[in-house]
Amino acid sequence: MSIEYRLLAAHECERIKEANPARFIKRAWRNVNGIKQLIDLNWLDEEYPNGYKSHLEGLRATFENEGFAISAFFT
Repeated sequence: MSIEYRLLAAHECERIKEANPARFIKRAWRNVNGIKQLIDLNWLDEEYPNGYKSHLEGLRATFENEGFAISAFFT
């Protein structure tokens, strides 16, 4: 199996449902007692932030505003 990187076409926006949205967040900046600190989270988020629909709408808006997206596909 290999990975193909290419520009995503506007008509392919719904292919983001094929993506695994999971990501591991090891550390993040947080305000602790009024002081900005880098803290350990060690947190696995398995969903799209704000949901799939929000990401799909954002991707479509990117194309509508003459933007582009680069994707990676297993081949």
